[in-house]
Amino acid sequence: MHIKVLGVDLGKTVCSLAGMDEAEAVAFRKRLQRHRLLDFLATLPPCVVARSLRRGRPASLETHAMLAYLH
Repeated sequence: MHIKVLGVDLGKTVCSLAGMDEAEAVAFRKRLQRHRLLDFLATLPPCVVARSLRRGRPASLETHAMLAYLH
């Protein structure tokens, strides 16, 4: 599975993921527990990770840790 862009929606306990391939088609949709996110990301080849931002919600410490882990 080659993912070009991974969309992540961080919930309090569950994350929703959507992977998009080179043809910009949805390759997969997945929901997993938040504490399993980094382990899942480690199994993917390098790709762009896009996080949904909502008005009034600052980026959390977990998000900064995830981005640091990916770089």
